[in-house]
Amino acid sequence: MLFFLLIHISCGPNIQFYGCIEGDCQDGIGTWLDGSGSTFTGQFRNGKRQGSGTLVYPSGEKWEGQWKDDKKWNGNGTIMSVWYKYVGQYKMGKRHGNGQFTFFDWPYDANYVGSWNDGKMHGQGTFSFSSGAKYIGEWENGDMHGRGTYSYYTGSMFKGTLDSDALEGQGVYTTKDGYRYSGEFKNDHFTGKGKETFPDGREYDGNFQQDKRHGEGVFSTSGGDTYTGSWSYGKKHGLGTQKSENGSTYLGEWHEGAIHGNGLMIKANGQKIYGNWLDGLMKKQIPEDQVAAYLKNKYPKFDEFNVSN
Repeated sequence: MLFFLLIHISCGPNIQFYGCIEGDCQDGIGTWLDGSGSTFTGQFRNGKRQGSGTLVYPSGEKWEGQWKDDKKWNGNGTIMSVWYKYVGQYKMGKRHGNGQFTFFDWPYDANYVGSWNDGKMHGQGTFSFSSGAKYIGEWENGDMHGRGTYSYYTGSMFKGTLDSDALEGQGVYTTKDGYRYSGEFKNDHFTGKGKETFPDGREYDGNFQQDKRHGEGVFSTSGGDTYTGSWSYGKKHGLGTQKSENGSTYLGEWHEGAIHGNGLMIKANGQKIYGNWLDGLMKKQIPEDQVAAYLKNKYPKFDEFNVSN
């Protein structure tokens, strides 16, 4: 074999050698030194790495396995570039099996340890972000998919199911200050049936849409206030009943969080007032039968004024 040694002279006095430094690097077994200082020892065919071989990096880390057309094919060890470092198994030229992948710029440092399939994160694995966020759970074709736990850098946490990197299905979301939501998620939002509790004792059990109370639900406070009825994007809206800790009860219409429309107010002393309200203020009294007929016609679910105070 014609032994060859290439000499690269960079700016300044440093001289860097690269090329075949031992054996047959054309069609045989040899050792090749590249410009980065890494060495490959193994089989060559037509001047390319082909067959078994070992790549040793300047750091001393290695990759051992099968090569095909100058590319890593089957094996295990370390694969490095300026953008990432992978330590694990390889199959048919792709990451496959168990391995650790460290991103150096994506768009910030991150690290994944777990299973791979056909070059993608797949199976059980842990992904850690430089911000402190972390996901532990199932993966499918490179996405967080299935059951898992996502810890946010803020101290909040989600436990439940994900679909294509988004919170989806049943789960529990908590914050470090004591807030808790348990229920349905859709595309990263509270959507569907759920229950939220607050550190001060407030609770809501009902329907959500895009993280807001929406539909039917029950809200209560530790002091004894309760509201049972309709909501629209976080506000009492529609037909609802509110019982206050001062002993009064209101059953009737609401608009964007305020008593608004026709309804019945029962004071703490038992006095009943049927009437019409505007933005929380009573405008006029209306006979009971007229209020009942109006509410029955507008809200089919209305079933007389059966309210115990």
